Amino acid sequence: MVSESVPLVSVIIPAYNAETTIGSTLKSLINQTYNKLEILVIDDGSSDKTAEVVEDYIATDSRVNLKRRDNGGAGAARNAGLEMVTGDYVTFVDSDDLLNQFAIEVLVSISTDCNADIAIGKHQRFISNIQEPDLSTQVDWEGLVTVVAAGTAIESILYKMEHEGVCGNLYRTDLLRGLSFPPIRVYEDACFNLSALSNAKKCALLRKPLYWYRQRDESLTHTYSPNFEQGLLSGYRAILSDVSRRSLISAKAISFSLFCYASNLLWRIDSNSESRELWDTIKKTRFSTIFDNHASAKYRVAAICSLLGWRGFKVIGERALRIQRVEK
Repeated sequence: MVSESVPLVSVIIPAYNAETTIGSTLKSLINQTYNKLEILVIDDGSSDKTAEVVEDYIATDSRVNLKRRDNGGAGAARNAGLEMVTGDYVTFVDSDDLLNQFAIEVLVSISTDCNADIAIGKHQRFISNIQEPDLSTQVDWEGLVTVVAAGTAIESILYKMEHEGVCGNLYRTDLLRGLSFPPIRVYEDACFNLSALSNAKKCALLRKPLYWYRQRDESLTHTYSPNFEQGLLSGYRAILSDVSRRSLISAKAISFSLFCYASNLLWRIDSNSESRELWDTIKKTRFSTIFDNHASAKYRVAAICSLLGWRGFKVIGERALRIQRVEK
């Protein structure tokens, strides 16, 4: 990547039927105090006017770019964006989310000042028309950044102390060479993020929100193949195995992460016989979770509830967490 005095930051936005929100997302990027951006919108086979909205922004700002492709999911769209990147750094933004106007300036400053491979800020939830965020709030980050080894950051993510996805993170572009989002539609960004961290040495964690994600009430409506739970779990295990080979990760952290992953899938899937591997994973990892002092109270309680059996665990989880199932 060619860099002059100011690094170029590539922003990848996968967009599917986002005509009502993509405009506000782009506006939050165009209004960034950090100007040296290339904004790559990947229209993932939208059937609405997403592309037309983006083209209106292209007409007034040359930093905005649009690529159309057939629908393949957010991960595949982000992969298409990675092929277009020319920046020194890469960040990901979803098409219904917003950034504080100082976000990219702060992340670049943190990354360069701390010589960090990845800079991560906090996320803040908002609900449209109820809690619209003030994106103009000045961000003072002095004294709020912790620089850790990548392995420490990975364990923080596995223990749910840091957000596990890619959105709002700033990555050195050369760190992502050879990486791609896996061909799954659940937790694909978490898998990618863990792989990227495995390539890193240092990670800077900012204890302040820069990224605002829109809370939605709609349930997921993806269609999956008959045995997709097993495929997802096997893929996630493979990622964790690769991560553990390249980073110093405790067996307890991996066990806890597998418990969380399998539990969240089981709670969200309206399935009986095809969930056997998920349930077996929960049983194998529940005692480690119960006695792990680093595990969150919510999942330790969930692990105790699993002793009631499959059906009780599923019903309690769905009700307690107000889970909306993924229908097949």
